Amino acid sequence: MTPVIHTQDVVQLCVCTVGIVANVVSILATSHVPRTRWTAYNKLIINLAISDIFVPAAVTLHILSAIFTPNDQCTETARRFLLNVALTSTLFNLVLMAVDHFLANMHPMRYEHLFSKLKVNIAIVCLWGASVGIGLIEIAVSYANYNGDVAKQLSFCEHLNMEGLKNELIVIIFIFVVLLILIVVYIRLYCLVKRMISRDLLEGRQSNSFKATVTTFLIISSFALCWCPLALFHFTMYVNPPTANDDIEQLLLINNTLFTLLLFNSICDPAIYAIRRSEVKQGYVRLFRRLARPSLDYEREGSFLFRRRNTGPETVTDESTMVARLSLSSPEASKGN
Repeated sequence: MTPVIHTQDVVQLCVCTVGIVANVVSILATSHVPRTRWTAYNKLIINLAISDIFVPAAVTLHILSAIFTPNDQCTETARRFLLNVALTSTLFNLVLMAVDHFLANMHPMRYEHLFSKLKVNIAIVCLWGASVGIGLIEIAVSYANYNGDVAKQLSFCEHLNMEGLKNELIVIIFIFVVLLILIVVYIRLYCLVKRMISRDLLEGRQSNSFKATVTTFLIISSFALCWCPLALFHFTMYVNPPTANDDIEQLLLINNTLFTLLLFNSICDPAIYAIRRSEVKQGYVRLFRRLARPSLDYEREGSFLFRRRNTGPETVTDESTMVARLSLSSPEASKGN
């Protein structure tokens, strides 16, 4: 049977590929931020990028399965689980970012204690534990009801996809609750930052608080712009289910279009951080320099190791060490000696 590939599948696969690559590069660049500029917020950036990878990875798995192994119910189950985990982990991560900004501005003297490295690590572990737990709710409830005649007629994945708990509705409600919390936090944070900017201007200092707040606001706005249309559409379908008289093909087209918009969120986040965060920019520069000149790094490492092994209180002089270093990095210098 010849695989059927639709235009929407090609578009979504392209967006997914760009999203995965962008977030992997963002993780590598953020990990190259100098230790002197490393903060807990950078760890949250990496965590958000991991969440963003889950979404295109789940969609890629679903599309490839639909093309090569159609009607595979278990792949659909895996897609829904990964999407639910990705969405909830993204929401929790946005909340942690809001808490980070709130503590940094409201309690700057106690920030290091309230948001220490250990506490951030614990919060991230709890974040992923809660996200996976929410994703498993649907599977657990469906498994409890999977017995008797149902088990004889349907596989577990079919039962889960047809009769399982409407986990998407829970996630949709969760989206709007979290967005409401973020709006309240950032309204208060905006008022505080506005006062701080006025004070800094009077004292002749340049404030970075507003830029940091705007950056996180852009992340939240891109999330709302990409996720909320699809959430509202699904909520409408739950409240007012389609009937036989409705144009199902048109509804599917709307759903696929909004889902493609959702996928663009995995591209927006790394782009915003690459443009807005100076330390992330520096991480990109260090990453690309390392990739572009690996041989130079190797030569520098070789000369450094040579100096460590051959320089001591009773060994060669600085001049001979310099000659040895040049001979490692330059064939012509070696011939000249």
